[in-house]
Amino acid sequence: MGRQLRRVSKNASRRLRKTLDRYAVSNWRQAHKFSSLWLALFTSALSGAWIALPAFQYVLPPIRFAGVCVLLGLIIGVVRLVRQSNIDDD
Repeated sequence: MGRQLRRVSKNASRRLRKTLDRYAVSNWRQAHKFSSLWLALFTSALSGAWIALPAFQYVLPPIRFAGVCVLLGLIIGVVRLVRQSNIDDD
């Protein structure tokens, strides 16, 4: 069972690489180095925290909860304004 699963996994990863070679950007293999990718992941994590924040509304004191909301909103706003060198090449 494990051997068959490894073979299926290897074939799937090979197909994915071929598809990405054909349709993705030419330097997709260096995607882990792109600042825009890391910024998108960070923004996604912040958005998830923003959605989960109301669950802690009754755990935190109201002033601290409001401060966390404002701080998280400001961070999300700043992250959206950051110049991404891989995208904004003028």
